[in-house]
Amino acid sequence: MYVPHERRAVILRLLEQRGSVRTTSLADELHVTEETIRTDIIALQKQKLLRRVHGGALYIPPGGGEDDGVRADCQLIDRLLPHLTSNCTLYIDPCTLTRALCTRLGALECRLLLVEPAMFSLLSSPTQPQEVIIPGGKLDKETKLIRPFSSCARFLEEHRVDGAILSPDAIPAPGQMAYHHELRAHWAAAAASAANRCVVLAPASAFNETAQHIIRTRRSLYITENNLPESFADEETELIPFLDPHELLLASQTDGI
Repeated sequence: MYVPHERRAVILRLLEQRGSVRTTSLADELHVTEETIRTDIIALQKQKLLRRVHGGALYIPPGGGEDDGVRADCQLIDRLLPHLTSNCTLYIDPCTLTRALCTRLGALECRLLLVEPAMFSLLSSPTQPQEVIIPGGKLDKETKLIRPFSSCARFLEEHRVDGAILSPDAIPAPGQMAYHHELRAHWAAAAASAANRCVVLAPASAFNETAQHIIRTRRSLYITENNLPESFADEETELIPFLDPHELLLASQTDGI
């Protein structure tokens, strides 16, 4: 059973993964009443961490201000930033968490390979130093991603990816990641293969989720919270019991990208 601050951290993490949540589903998942969930949602809305809607809540991405540093998603992202080096070429896996990442790149000069139109506008300001590269193709209306005219692998190989920042829907075991949509999985698999190094940026809830399309990766840097399940254990991963939703863990150490 979660105490309130732990439960609200879980709600925010689920929002980061899914983009929206329903009150009834959260009550079932967290084994509390719907009234408890509504109270949590109201409290989180007052902190401007989500937007309450009829029957649930919607994720609100960070706005790029100084107050963003207290957000759980931004604290997770801020553990990633020191591992990114200037003038690198990065593939960024599209999801709510990596859209938030786009708002915190600051003055980092790098090339970004993006496959989701929703992410383009976050980096369109003339003052932002990041170069954005997109593949030619058509929009897949189910996933809202670009389906390339050639292949995912060819686009990424052409641009010599230094690092892949992946944020899967589920992490079933070390060296595995899973996605709900096949096209996202295709892009992630191609990026993991083409990149010199992979970083898995994911909330701890992803380790308890399941998804249909599973891909395999080489050794990765996992950036997540410190409440990994005991079943997720290998020599690369250090397990620490749940202490606080804002204390984060670098599960394995590597050099920067």
